[in-house]
Parts: sequence; C-alpha cells; structure tokens
Amino acid sequence: MGGDDGYFRSRAMDYEKAVELAPLKLPEGTQSTQRKELYPIAQRQGEVKGAYAPKGADDLPRPQGLLNVNEQAGVEIREKDDQRWLVVRKSPADSFELAKRFVENNGFEIARADASSNTVETGWLKPRQEDQPGWFMRMVTLNFRDDYDRFRFRIENAADGTHIRIEQVRERASDASSLPNKVAWNGTHASTTRTEVVANDLSDFIAEEQATSLRTGVLAAAYANAPRTIMTWDGNGFPVLVITMDMNRAWLAVGQALERSSLKVRDLNRSLEVYYLKRDKRLRKEGEGESHQYQLKLLRADEGVHVAVQLDDNTLAPKEEGLQVLEAIRKNIE
Repeated sequence: MGGDDGYFRSRAMDYEKAVELAPLKLPEGTQSTQRKELYPIAQRQGEVKGAYAPKGADDLPRPQGLLNVNEQAGVEIREKDDQRWLVVRKSPADSFELAKRFVENNGFEIARADASSNTVETGWLKPRQEDQPGWFMRMVTLNFRDDYDRFRFRIENAADGTHIRIEQVRERASDASSLPNKVAWNGTHASTTRTEVVANDLSDFIAEEQATSLRTGVLAAAYANAPRTIMTWDGNGFPVLVITMDMNRAWLAVGQALERSSLKVRDLNRSLEVYYLKRDKRLRKEGEGESHQYQLKLLRADEGVHVAVQLDDNTLAPKEEGLQVLEAIRKNIE
C-alpha cells in the first residue's frame, strides 16, 4: 500500500517518460487520411530557448482563478494572488466609458480620466461611519473610519478580451484636505475584500447597464456620499421606504436594521420577501384591524427596493403605524 511516494504516487510528471512510436503501417490497398493534431504536444525546453519546464508536480503552472462568470453580460471576474480584474466583451474605448459611468452613477468624483492610457481614478472616499457595525463594517477594523480609499480602473487590451483591472490605495488622515492629489499606483491593494466588492459591483453594473434606474449598489452604500434610503408616500398617502440597493442586499440590510431596533421579528419568508413582525398594541387604534402582526413586504422596483407595511396580504397597515415602523428601519439602516 505504501512506499517512498506515499499511498498514491503522483503521476503528474509521467509524461516525461513517454516514448515516441513510429507511425502505424497500413495494409496494402488501404488509404491513409491526414488529420490535424487535436492535442499537440509542446516542445521541450532544450528545443525552445526560454521555455518553461516544471521541476516537479508541485511546480506545474496553475490556471488563473475564475471567481464569477456572467455569460449573458459577457463578464468574467478573475483573480491571481491579490490581483482582481474583469474580462469583458467590449472594446477598450467602450470599457473606458463604462468605468467612468460606473463611478459617476455611484455618486463619486472622478479625479482623473485619461483616455490615452485608458485609466479612471476616483477621488478620495471616506467609509460610512456606523455606531452599530453591519455586515460591511464587520469586514474592517475599528480604526477604519479614519481611512480614505481611492480606486483606479485600468483598461487593457488582451487576447481573451478587454481587461478592467482594479487597484486601490489607502491613506490615513485627519481630514480630506490633507490627502495627496497624486498617488503612486503599484498594483497592490490595501483591502482585498474591498476590491472584491468593487469587482462584483462593477460586474453587476455591466449586466444591468441597460436598465433605466440609477444604480448605486454596494459601493455607494459603503461610503457616505449617497443616501441609502428615501421615505416617500404612494398615491393614497401610505408610507413607502425606498432602499437604493438590489434585493439581496436590501433584504440583509432590513434584517440587520430590525435587529438593532425594538421591533420583534416573529418569522420571515425569504422566497416571498416578507418579514413578519409583532404588532405594537400601543400604536393600534380602536377599529384599525385585529391583526396581531405586521407583514413587512419588500418589492423590487426600478430605483431599488420598496418596503411597505401590511396587516395581511390585502390590507396595508394604518398610515401612522406604518410610518413609525419604516422610520425605525430607516434610522437603523442609515
């Protein structure tokens, strides 16, 4: 069972022992058809100067990490070491304009956009300060609120498509006025998690570019430049909370807001996108329904997600009750 090479010997280098055989000889009267090699064997290092030759099974080259593929949008997210980039089926010029729109649509300043080098740089971004850390703030340290981030999107033409490389630098400063106007980009990242968020958000932006809504996404939600919630009213005067996120992120944000509030969650249904809350008897007026719970319903919309308060599937909660519930959620999201 065992031996010098362990229980199961690695066969990764067995190809070096391969022996080239002479061509087969066909019987007289038969005709040979020439066919192109389906799997050509690479030449050895001694035959090609500078060719790569592995030293052992652990030294074999590995493919680039493929994190995500959106075939419909023509986007791939790849990574190698701490580098992360997108491969898109667009020209470098179109990708350059796409990167500019992505930054602008998130409500951030473009500090530099150079079409000759196909690079787009954001201004300095200060992460949003939160007293109660949510899912995003749990990814960073407690000292993060004094940090400022800056991103660069570098577009390159490659054989497999156009690459959009994402770079990030971080500076610590007491205020934005003391930050440098120019930074040294060396291809490294201060936060791999942060560049992963940007890459995922850019991929989503490309996939949803044709939509009419203004997409703020997770990147805008992570910084203080853009509002994440808007309180509005429908045509009958019932309150509606608008969350400028996609459904997955809005569902998570509402759940965390409920945890921070005094509202009690009885149950939830992710497939129906409903939270069931205990109804506050102090808010209920006589004759305004006998239901003992609220249904907090999340609905997809062009500008993000609408949140409404219902007593049941067919009845909205009284206006004052619904407003107090939505205000409690909005306060704990902001």
